[in-house]
Amino acid sequence: MGQKNKEIRKRERREAAERAKRIETNLQAANATETNLLADLETCVTFDYERQQGENTEVSKRKAHISYYSSPLPENLHRACMELFERNMGDMYRSSSWGLNLKEKDDDLRHKNARFLVVTDAQIIVGGEAKNDPTVLAFSHFRFEGNDEDKPTEEVLYLYEIQVNEIARRCGLGRRLMSIMETIAMRANMRCVMLTVFKKNQSAMDFYLHKMKYTIDESSPSSPACCLPRSSLMYTIASITSNFEGGSVDYEILSKRVSKSELTS
Repeated sequence: MGQKNKEIRKRERREAAERAKRIETNLQAANATETNLLADLETCVTFDYERQQGENTEVSKRKAHISYYSSPLPENLHRACMELFERNMGDMYRSSSWGLNLKEKDDDLRHKNARFLVVTDAQIIVGGEAKNDPTVLAFSHFRFEGNDEDKPTEEVLYLYEIQVNEIARRCGLGRRLMSIMETIAMRANMRCVMLTVFKKNQSAMDFYLHKMKYTIDESSPSSPACCLPRSSLMYTIASITSNFEGGSVDYEILSKRVSKSELTS
């Protein structure tokens, strides 16, 4: 029995070393790339959408374009994304256990490993001349990182933010951005896409769980597995909430697997 336990521990150490090397290699490659992550996705990045006209119910058909950026965003887009975030989420953050810290959010958007998809009008006509529309219709902020800062067990694409302007909602922008990020994650050899969502944001919960087929992750505070010792969790866990101290929490961690190797292993 003792010999068998030694062999198990030896195998576990070997697997842990191999896993750590894989995570390090994949994250270094993903964060070092200067390639446009939308390359070969031309059919997805320019598309028609219906734009709300002010406060009335009229809509106009427009053409939108998705652009990829690595940190830092151009300053005009950075400001526009910050304004859209506060307009969409300010009240929800203020009423949450986290509170609203715009300086912290600003720093998040300036993180060296931040990546962005930004949706704008492809063009507008002013006085018969085509000009760029500065309005941000939607944006997402994501990073390639380990699922735990100290002892990662997986490499993931973590979605820090996705916001859609009220003038362009119900046009499929959110679904399109999520699908593109899932493709990016798979191409970058990430194991899954992860995100955090407020429980009371019911429309977002419905969107992720039902439309995009995400599930409540084992690391989410509501999951029984979240309270288990780390050694008892399977390696397919997508995130560990290291600062969870019990009690009532107002968010969930959701995930969706995108790695073909994981799905078949």
